[in-house]
Amino acid sequence: MAVSIISISPDMEINGLIEGFYWSNSNAVQGQANFYSKQQRDNLISLMDEGLKYYIFCPHETGNDAFTMTLWNAQQAIEWSDTISKASNVSIVFGLRPQWIENVQTSLKTIQLKLEQLASVGIRYYILCWDDSPGAGTNAQLKLQRDLIQALVNQVTNIELIGIIPSYYSLSQISSSTNIDWGKQLAILNEIPTNIRFFVTGSAINPSSIQISDIPSLTN
Repeated sequence: MAVSIISISPDMEINGLIEGFYWSNSNAVQGQANFYSKQQRDNLISLMDEGLKYYIFCPHETGNDAFTMTLWNAQQAIEWSDTISKASNVSIVFGLRPQWIENVQTSLKTIQLKLEQLASVGIRYYILCWDDSPGAGTNAQLKLQRDLIQALVNQVTNIELIGIIPSYYSLSQISSSTNIDWGKQLAILNEIPTNIRFFVTGSAINPSSIQISDIPSLTN
């Protein structure tokens, strides 16, 4: 499926819904656990109104199942293509979880294969997620993440990287209580292109609200 890529400029608002963390049956919340079914996802997307333009699929992987990075089988590709075809007024943003990077070229090749598949079903945008990824916040890993992001921007043109979730996505995760120090913690990643957004949760991991004053001091 060939689709045109309309770049999302940094000053454009991204308003929408996130399909994110999942609980096991033993930790069900009000009886809800595990994944959305395709039908549940399609139903939710169909209910999104004019003010909600983006559906971000970025669930946490469970155990050793790196499903966001795994290539779909034929049936999964058909199902996602069908979902995309029904989302006429909503852009689907797919979240990939590279986790620990041994070297940039290996991770780049794996991600490129997945991005080819995403683009083939009509997905135009993706994000990279390192939230709660073990070891992702070390300086060595942050440098590899930076280099991986730059390589993806340079080499992939048929699907757009619009943002990242850094390992330090909340002020509460660092020892300091200032946004300036939070920004310093993310300084290595702040070297990526300025059109790539940082997705953060503010002063707390699960805040009831977030304000401009609750974000790190960054160029991006």
